[in-house]
Order: sequence, then structure tokens, then C-alpha cells
Amino acid sequence: YSPDREPVKFAIVMLGISGSDRFTDLFLILGGHEEFTKYAAVALANALPPPQARNAQVKLAKRVKGWGRIDLVERLASDADDAFRHWLVRDGFKNSIMYEYLACIAAREGKLLEQLSRPEAGSDMALLDGAAEIFEALVNGGPAEDMRHYEEGATAVQRWLDLIDAQPPTLLRASAARKLLDFAARGENPWDAETSTEIRSRATAYIARPELRGLVKRGLETGTRLDYWHAKSLAAHVDIDA
Repeated sequence: YSPDREPVKFAIVMLGISGSDRFTDLFLILGGHEEFTKYAAVALANALPPPQARNAQVKLAKRVKGWGRIDLVERLASDADDAFRHWLVRDGFKNSIMYEYLACIAAREGKLLEQLSRPEAGSDMALLDGAAEIFEALVNGGPAEDMRHYEEGATAVQRWLDLIDAQPPTLLRASAARKLLDFAARGENPWDAETSTEIRSRATAYIARPELRGLVKRGLETGTRLDYWHAKSLAAHVDIDA
């Protein structure tokens, strides 16, 4: 709550250009405040050799949730290793501002299609849920790149639909399927007519699964705030008056 934040930024900059690793822990502590995250990230890059700096920046990215995470993911994603990609498509895109800022970066740089194509993908619930939220953000559009900028989007969506069909339905995945259904029905979507029709058909079939009606009813009555939100958006599709 200090009113004197600008001197802190100046101090982080000066300590960063000193080229010493003595202040790494301090940068990580101060960088946990979203207003200082970008300064701490640059200071770490200046003070540490590249591999150590990147490791510290990744640690910092996982601590913050707002603009700090958005900035760090944008910095780190293009040179991601497998561990960072794994985190990126499951949790790394999530932030307290708008998922739309990082969804396309996560899908592209996190190699979402490649991860969905691995043999173990069908049993990776965190991956299936992360993909659902990424697809929702991509079709929402917004201030950053969206589904039109994700070249592998249609293939990734089709692969995801294959995988979730083999699992019990969930409100989160059904909500994403509904958004994809609406998006595929729009004339301005980037997919060809055949692909759009197939995705609409597959998404419609998923929403029509008989188990979903009970999930929506429970979500409306006793669900968490997020479950309630998904259930409310799905209610009309399963003949429930919300």
C-alpha cells in the first residue's frame, strides 16, 4: 500500500544492471506485485545468465495472475521448453484480466494440437479442461489474437471433440462445445463449410448427451459460481428453464 512505488521501480532497475545474482530472491519477492513484475523480469534477465534468468522468470510467472503473468508469458512463450508448454495449455493462459489475452499464444506456442495428439491425452483431464477454456476464449475474440489467427484451430477442435466424447460430460466442456457450435454457425468463421458443419454436428451431439441435463440441474441448484455460470448458459439447450 505504499504510495512511493516509483523509487522501488528505479531501485529494481539499478540492482538489475549491477549484474549480481545476490538480489534474485528480492526480485522474485517484489515481482510478485503486479506493478513491479515487468521490472523484476528485466532485472533478472540483466543480472543472471540466460538459463538461470529464464528459470527465475518462469517461477515468477507462476506466482502472478494479472498483467504480470500476461507480460511474462508473452516474453517466454516463443522459446518454451516442454515443461513450460505443458503448464501453458493447462494453467499458464489463465489470468485475472482476460483469458483472451493469452489463449492464442498458449494454443500456438504451447503446441496444443501436438499435446492433444499424444496417446495419453485422452486421460489427461487438466489438458482437456485447459483446451476447453482456451477454445472458449478464442471464439469469444477480444483485444488479442483469436481463432482466426490460430491456423491449427479446426484440427485441434476436432481432436478435442474426439477425446471428450470418450469421457463423461462436464459442464465446462459442454459450455466450450456450445461456444464452438455457435462460432461454427457464424458465416465469418475462418473454417470451410465442410469443417464448420462437422464441428457443429459433433458439438451438438455432445450437448445432447443425456447425462448433461442432470449436471445442469445440479449446477443451477448447488453448483459453484463457475458451475452455475456454465449451467445457466447450457440450460436452454437441455430444456431447463433457468
